[in-house]
Amino acid sequence: MWRTRIINLQFPVQIYRSPHDVLQLIVMGLGILEDTKLEHVPGTAMLAEIQRSTTEAIAASASAIDTSALKHDKSGQLVLVPQPSDSPNDPYNWPRWKKELFCLAYAFGCGAVGAVGPLLNPALVQASAEFNVSLSTFNEGINGALICCLAAGTTILNGLAVVIGKRPVYLLSSIVCTATCFWAANGTYFPGNCLIVASSIASVDAFRSVQGFFMAPFEGLVPGSIADVWFVHQRGLRSAIFNLGVLGGINVAGPISGSIYQNYGFSSLYYGMAGGFILMGLLVFFFMPESCYHRSTVYNFDISSHDARPFRIFN
Repeated sequence: MWRTRIINLQFPVQIYRSPHDVLQLIVMGLGILEDTKLEHVPGTAMLAEIQRSTTEAIAASASAIDTSALKHDKSGQLVLVPQPSDSPNDPYNWPRWKKELFCLAYAFGCGAVGAVGPLLNPALVQASAEFNVSLSTFNEGINGALICCLAAGTTILNGLAVVIGKRPVYLLSSIVCTATCFWAANGTYFPGNCLIVASSIASVDAFRSVQGFFMAPFEGLVPGSIADVWFVHQRGLRSAIFNLGVLGGINVAGPISGSIYQNYGFSSLYYGMAGGFILMGLLVFFFMPESCYHRSTVYNFDISSHDARPFRIFN
C-alpha cells in the first residue's frame, strides 16, 4: 500500500496575501536558507533595476543598494556588469563594429581548430593501410596524441595568456597550427600510388601532438575573451557563436575532408587546412586586439563575500 510522505520544506505557514509572499515562496523554497548577512550573493550580478513599488520588503532591500550612480545600457533599464571605466581603451567601450569583427575572428578560428581535429576521421581505415600500420596504432597518433596535448595546452597556454596577454597566445596558436599543416603536407605525401613518409608514423604522432597543444587557445581561452569584451547581458549570443564555431567545424569537416582525401590525397587535405589557418592568423592579427584590461577595483561589483556592503563604494 502506497503512502504519501509530506516533507517540511521550511515554508512559512501563513496564507500568502501579497506578491512578495508568493515571490518568497518561489525563490527561497526547497529548503534553501535565506541569507541574512550579505546584500547580494557573491558571484552574481544585478542586471535589472529593482522596482520599489512591488512590495514593502523588496523596497527595503532596494534602499540599501542605490544603482543611480552606476552606468546603464542605452535603455537605462539594465545595469552594466562589469562596470566599464571611462577610458576609450577599455574593451567594454569599444565601438560596436570593432566588437563584431572581434567576434568574427574568433568564430572563424574556432571553426578552423574544430575542423582540424577530426580531419582524417573519414579516412582512418584507408590512411592506416597506406601508412602500413594497424588502425588502432594510427588512431592513437592521429587522434589520441592530439587530444592529450590539447588538454595540456589548455592548462599551460591559458596560464601563459594571463601573464603575457591573450593576443600573443592567439597569434602563436595561428602560426604553429599553420606550420604543422605544412609539416603534415610535406612530410607525408603520395606521388602516384607510392607513399613516401618523412619519418613514418612518428611524423604523424609528432605533428598532431604539436597541433593539439597549440589548438587549445581557440577552445579554452575564447570564453575569457568574450568576458573581456562584452557585458554579462550580451555574452549569451557570443558564447553561442563560439560553440557554433567549434561544433560546426567538427561536424562540417568530415564530409568535406573525406572527399578531398579520396580524390586528392593526404597532402592536399593539409595544404587546404593550412590556407584556413593562414586566414585565421590574418583575422587574429587585424581584428583581435588585446582584450585584457586592468580596471580600478572601484568598478568591481562582486567584492569579498565577507563584505556586507558590496555597493558602498558608490554611496
